Amino acid sequence: MHTLYAMNSNILPQDTLNSPTALKEYLLTKGVPHEVLKILQDEFVDGEAFLSLTETDLKELKIKTGPRKRLLNLINAAKATNCFIVNGPIYGVQNNIPTIASTAGNEIVQVEQPKNSTIDDINNVQNVPILLHPQNINIQQPNDAENKLNVRAWIEAYDAKHTRKISLLSVLDSGIVGNTDRQEFIRIVCAEIVKLSNDMYPSSQLKTELAKEIVNAFPKLRSSHSPEGYEHFYDKTTNSGFIQYRFQNMRVKLNPTKKKRASTKPAIKKINVKRQRSQFVKQEYLDEEVFQEKCCELIFKIPSDSNKPSIIQLLDETRPNRQRSIKNSEQMTIDDIFRLYPKLKDYNGEMIHREFISMFPNNDTFLRKFSSYYVPRILKFCHMKKEYLLQKVDDFDDDNFKALILLPELLPSPNYAKTKTSREDNSKGVKIKASNFSLKQIPNRNLLQFIHTMEDLLVNNEEDETLSQKPKNIQPFLVCFVIGQTKEGQFYIKTDENLISVGDDPIIAFDILVKLHYCFDVQFASDLLTFYDFITGCIMGLNIPGASCRALHTTLCNITL
Repeated sequence: MHTLYAMNSNILPQDTLNSPTALKEYLLTKGVPHEVLKILQDEFVDGEAFLSLTETDLKELKIKTGPRKRLLNLINAAKATNCFIVNGPIYGVQNNIPTIASTAGNEIVQVEQPKNSTIDDINNVQNVPILLHPQNINIQQPNDAENKLNVRAWIEAYDAKHTRKISLLSVLDSGIVGNTDRQEFIRIVCAEIVKLSNDMYPSSQLKTELAKEIVNAFPKLRSSHSPEGYEHFYDKTTNSGFIQYRFQNMRVKLNPTKKKRASTKPAIKKINVKRQRSQFVKQEYLDEEVFQEKCCELIFKIPSDSNKPSIIQLLDETRPNRQRSIKNSEQMTIDDIFRLYPKLKDYNGEMIHREFISMFPNNDTFLRKFSSYYVPRILKFCHMKKEYLLQKVDDFDDDNFKALILLPELLPSPNYAKTKTSREDNSKGVKIKASNFSLKQIPNRNLLQFIHTMEDLLVNNEEDETLSQKPKNIQPFLVCFVIGQTKEGQFYIKTDENLISVGDDPIIAFDILVKLHYCFDVQFASDLLTFYDFITGCIMGLNIPGASCRALHTTLCNITL
């Protein structure tokens, strides 16, 4: 009897079957971190045991979420096509339809399915995990475009014709992919799809298959922030992703006679990040009269150390009513909120922090994650791909500060952001009109401005209004009052009418700035939407991040320190 287990291109090499060491070496090529490989090797996990691991098993081994999802994707991909042994022939199951194959040498050859055979005939047959290399498997499939996708071969052919300092194939295999490399890659695969399908409007099924094939060919491009790992390339649910964006751009210059009629379905809006609803553990609303009395009491309390406990208590008691009022208001701005509830501005942002953690108790993760995990990887990525950016922050002493300032430069500005918002477009959730893009400089002036006096801030605002030729409402941003030429000083959050002290630590100050946007439903600055999407989606888990953010996050995760 032949004992074979046929799988797709993510197949495990045969020498891993009974060897934890061989499995470790193989998984290393798939981007699995060293610390995870050590755990598996310490548990004597070989190829056969690896295929039987479940998410519960991986959790018990205390493997973190990102590597755990990567391992599960590899396991599930390896099980995509199953074969069963029944008295010699091999039964394959594809698309829930049983087929029969016989073995000839080292190949699996499709033969006619026996009459009256059903899935029930093989339900009780043991699944035998003996592994073959892909070149030894030959299962006949329909001859259509989906089955001709060979992304790796396309890139190899491209590299053979083009001279690069580092081949595109090597870049994709490393998983450390810059925006330019990714754009080049997407142009290649989309052009190949047009050749295969002879259509500038490929089906969603074909685009999905292409996205799957991309992460199968280059496992390090798989995102831990996507359900299946490939949705940043194409997501059928939202009809979005790099593949879709590329085809939209390709069709811009298409002859009008070749353009298909636009869909009658309403377009999916992508400008605003869909924010997570607040998660109050307890919502006890006060009678309106009691609420107003407590608000008045808050207004007249001096923000001293002795009054701090009672101020905290009053803010906690009035929070459900206060948040309901903010959410239901059509016109309330951030300055209106501070006018009604001025104690939220006090104690260097601590009251804003308390407001946030009461609403989103599971998402206060920025300070813990950013400095320890993201900062060294952002700086190393800049050193590898964008060294010129590091020269822009030579005069910054704090690595955390450098990484924060440089992160917006690693992400694209949203090309769909508008510089002017009409009354009709002004949604209820937007408390401040969208600002114009700031002049291209580092740091972005919609994120941070260094000033010596208040006059400097007024001059900056006048310059912005002159450029935009209209008075400008602003989204909150950070201001740092510096002494001399240093990049250190006291930080404040600037709104139209307020300057809120948030201490002298830039990362803590930024953390309060993000929380202010979420607590009071304030729209982010237009040219920083993608930057904030990375912070709130990839780091804080407040929303599902967009494709560019997921791609950068995947790249940073592939960087070893």
